[in-house]
Amino acid sequence: MRTSLSIIFTLLLSIAFFSCFKEDGFEELQNEKHRVKFKVYADDPKAKVYLPNYYGIMTTFNGEWEDEYVTKDFFCYITAECMDENVCITIEAYLDGKFKEKRMGHRLVMSGFRLKGQEK
Repeated sequence: MRTSLSIIFTLLLSIAFFSCFKEDGFEELQNEKHRVKFKVYADDPKAKVYLPNYYGIMTTFNGEWEDEYVTKDFFCYITAECMDENVCITIEAYLDGKFKEKRMGHRLVMSGFRLKGQEK
């Protein structure tokens, strides 16, 4: 009888503890969506610029390019390349409609940042 009572008490205590237990918000964070926009352009409108792995596809354009998407990812990134070393490539990144960063360079330019979660 005493063993049964202690098992019932332990079970009730466990149920009470787990019903009050709240996750640290990871599930909400995981479902959080963000709108990301990238603008990529070259100072020479005739220059051929490559985005080597944008969504797993080689994208090529002349002059300027932009894309906007909604994602649940924790990070976003983009890489732009131009074989002409004299061409300056610029990447502008926007997060939820607000300017996030601008990267400029020759030959290879990368932009990437954390969308959600904490940096440690």
